[in-house]
Amino acid sequence: MGFQGVGVNPGRVIATVRHMPEPLTEPAAGEVLAAGIDPEEAIAGLKSAALAVHDELKDRASRAREDGKAVLEATALMAKDTMLLKAAGKLITAGMGVERAVWEAAEGVAAQFKALGGYMAERATDMLDVRARIVAQMRGVPAPGIPSSDTPFILMAEDLAPADTATLDTNVVLALATSGGGPQSHTAIIARSLGLPAVVAAAGIEAIADGVEVYVDGAAGVVLAEPGDAEREAAAKWAAGAATLASFNGSGTTADGHQVPLLANVGGAKDAEAAAARGAQGVGLFRTEFCFLDRDTEPTVAEQAEAYRAVFAAFPGKKVVVRTLDAGADKPLPFLTDSTEPNPALGVRGYRTAWTNPGVLERQLSAIALAAVETEAEVWVMAPMIATRSEAAHFAGLCAAAGLKVPGVMVEVPSAALTAGSVVQEVESPPSAPMT
Repeated sequence: MGFQGVGVNPGRVIATVRHMPEPLTEPAAGEVLAAGIDPEEAIAGLKSAALAVHDELKDRASRAREDGKAVLEATALMAKDTMLLKAAGKLITAGMGVERAVWEAAEGVAAQFKALGGYMAERATDMLDVRARIVAQMRGVPAPGIPSSDTPFILMAEDLAPADTATLDTNVVLALATSGGGPQSHTAIIARSLGLPAVVAAAGIEAIADGVEVYVDGAAGVVLAEPGDAEREAAAKWAAGAATLASFNGSGTTADGHQVPLLANVGGAKDAEAAAARGAQGVGLFRTEFCFLDRDTEPTVAEQAEAYRAVFAAFPGKKVVVRTLDAGADKPLPFLTDSTEPNPALGVRGYRTAWTNPGVLERQLSAIALAAVETEAEVWVMAPMIATRSEAAHFAGLCAAAGLKVPGVMVEVPSAALTAGSVVQEVESPPSAPMT
C-alpha cells in the first residue's frame, strides 16, 4: 500500500507508525450561554483562556529552535487575535455558548485564510490549533499533542500544528507524513529546520494503522506501508551516508568548485548566533518583525539598534541582508498594522505601512544604520511589498538619507515581477536623497 505526496525534506526512513490522537470534540452546535451567566463575564473568561494559550505558546517558543521559535511566536499572537476575539464576543453577546462561539469564530477566520490561497491558506491549520487549545483551556483538559512512545516512530497526521512540530523530539520522531498541508506549511518549514524526513499532502495515509511498518522517502514524496527489500536497502544506504557526512566547514561549493554561499534566515540574535556557530557565511534574510512581535508600541530607535546590533555582531565582515518590517497577515504588529485590514496578504503590509504610519520606516532605517556603524557586518537592506519603480526609488532614497549604502527590494508583488528591470534599476543606482 503506497501513497504519493510532496517531499519537503529528504531522507529515507523505515519505522512503525504512530498517528496523532483524535482532535478535541467539537462543542454542540446548539450550545447556548448558560442561564445566569453574564455575557461580559463569559467574554472575560474567554479572553483569559486565550491569554493563557498565548503565554503557553510563548513559553514553548522560548525552548524551540530557530524557525520553530519564529513560527510559535507568530502562532501565539493568533490566540490574542482581535478579529477572533471580537467575533466570538459578538456570538456570546447574542446568546451562544462560549466554547461554541470561539469554535465558530475561529472557523470563520480560518475560512478567510483559505480563501486567500497560497501561504495564507496554510495558516488555517494554525488558527484551528489555537481554537482547540483555547477550548481545551476552558474545559480544563490537556490540549492535543504528540503521542508519547518509548520507541522511535514515524508520526502521521492530517496536518500538524506549529506548537506540536516545533518541539518534536527528533530522537523519537524519525519522520513526518501528513495527508494535508503543503510545501510552505509550518510542518514543512519546521521539518526542514529539524532535519526530519517529511512528506506532506499524501492523501489517504490515514488508512495506515498504528504499529504498521512504513517506509518514508522525504525527497521522492513516497509513503509505503510494509516496505520490501529495495526500500530497506535504500534506508540503510541513507543512514550510512548520513552517519559519514563530514561536518560543514563553512564553504559551500558545487562539485566543480563553483562557490555557493550558505546564508541563513534569522529572526533575532539567538538565531544568528546559532547560524554562525554552524558555519553560515552570512544572513540572506533577517526578518526584523520577529524581534518585536510581542510589542504593543513601536520600539525606540535605540531599542531597535540594540536588537539589530546583536545580529550583525554574529557575522563580522560578512553580508547580512535586513528586511524592513514585514508586518501584516500572520505577523501583525499592533503598533503598525490594522487588524481590520480586508486583504491582509496583499493589502497594507510591509513597505505599504509607511503610507498609514509615517516615520516608522525612517526610524527603522536610522536604527539599522546606527547598528551597522557599530559593527563590522556588511549590511544590506531590502523592503518587502514594493510594487512600482517609484516605490523602489523612494525606498532607495530613504536608505541613502540614513547612510545605508546597499538598498534592495523583494520582488513578490506581480507588478514588480512584470516590471522588474526598471524596479531593479532604482536600487542598483540609488539617488542621494529621498524622493517626495
